[in-house]
Amino acid sequence: MFPRNELGCAILASLAFTAASAAEPPSADPWASVPPRPGTFYEGVDQYSEKMWTVTEPLQKARDRQAAINSELTDRIKSIEPMQLAAKMQEFMMQNPQEAAKLMQEQQTAGTEGTEAEVATNDKFNALKAEEETLLTRYKAALAQAVAPIDAKFKDLDARAQKDLVAVGESWTYAPWAVKEYDALALQRNAAVERVGNDWWSPSGPLQAWLDRLRDLLKAQVVTRERMDNAGVGLQVHFVETPAAPYKSTAAYDAAIQYLQEVKQLYAKRERWPTKPYNG
Repeated sequence: MFPRNELGCAILASLAFTAASAAEPPSADPWASVPPRPGTFYEGVDQYSEKMWTVTEPLQKARDRQAAINSELTDRIKSIEPMQLAAKMQEFMMQNPQEAAKLMQEQQTAGTEGTEAEVATNDKFNALKAEEETLLTRYKAALAQAVAPIDAKFKDLDARAQKDLVAVGESWTYAPWAVKEYDALALQRNAAVERVGNDWWSPSGPLQAWLDRLRDLLKAQVVTRERMDNAGVGLQVHFVETPAAPYKSTAAYDAAIQYLQEVKQLYAKRERWPTKPYNG
């Protein structure tokens, strides 16, 4: 619940909020900045998680700008004298009794339903994070099983190759036969990594499906959070003169930024590089 002067301001702001919303052009969707996810298997090749910063940074700056506008508008509304707010509230309620009652009800239900929705969303998010850990554990186990025999062959090759090294200047390197065997093993290892990667990171893989569910959950919570914002402070600030831009909930920015951070962390779990041919 809001203090009495804030409740009055929220009611009075409703008509201004409705008019402003109808007049303003639709804002850019932060989710439009999210790049397509790659279906590749090596972090060092596509550098997807590193590229997330070039997308996240402008979104974060836009979010911070809007948050600063919201904060300034909130400060302005707090500076209005309580008696002035009370008088405006009384006038509005007398002239628009049905609208006033509707706004008061919306403010109450938005708070209650919003809190319940937040709890449910947090529970779903925690369940998703637990599922992510399980999936990554299974992926790493599958990868380790696929490459373990080949890594054992690399170890055996090195032990044999050390007995037949070739001098190159002041250093030593594998003999041609060992280089040929090494390169063949490198191809085998990359093929094994990519078979496992295709199972786990391709568009039809479980990790991509997990990201789809995470994205859908974060997008769904934006509606609830915007409703909570607009039923509270968001409605109030439409009473004061806008200094630079109108009030707008930052919920969409917050959700998109959180999603990008989660994507970055997940994709960083891939193999870093394919095994390269022998170079001494």
